[in-house]
Amino acid sequence: MKKSTSSQKTFKYTKSTKPEKSPKKHLREILFFSILTFVLLAGVAIAIVAGMNNDNSLQNKTSDIKKETTSKHDTSKMKEISAKEITAYTAGNASIVYIGRDSCGWSVKFSPIINKVIENLNLDILYIDLAKIVDISSGKTTDKASYNFLLNLGTVTKMKDYMKENFGGTPMILIIKDNVILDGNSGYMELSKFTEFLQKNGF
Repeated sequence: MKKSTSSQKTFKYTKSTKPEKSPKKHLREILFFSILTFVLLAGVAIAIVAGMNNDNSLQNKTSDIKKETTSKHDTSKMKEISAKEITAYTAGNASIVYIGRDSCGWSVKFSPIINKVIENLNLDILYIDLAKIVDISSGKTTDKASYNFLLNLGTVTKMKDYMKENFGGTPMILIIKDNVILDGNSGYMELSKFTEFLQKNGF
């Protein structure tokens, strides 16, 4: 009787042909993806913050516009006169004449500075409302007598043709004596510049 022999299967272990990653290379990959993720998140955060800043800037600009349009052209500390009254008020002495209008944003901005100067230097400032002489929306003269009077005021040599070149622009400051314009400024001035302008003219 033959001795039975059980067949045994032999398994061979074969190594993978794919090389294993070294620990250093694996660490570099992790570091690279970590940095990439950080950069992407930082970019998103910056974009969000920039968007918020733009929104705030727009809100601030809108707020500033509202403040400008709701501000008042305050001439309460000034003496409002007609153009022809310049003759009486400037007889024998130099006077400050301010020409402005309620609908002019620069006049609105300039009026508190005029009022501050009136308080600081204890001055009298005369006011002429341009809107009562010229219709700004149409450009038509509504008071031709006052218009012609202002354009034909006398001037010193340095102010020759000043009114013809600048009249209609507001705010305007004139230094007038005996119906003669001695000096003038057309446009907005800061407090320091306006004070300097008046002191230069003896006020």
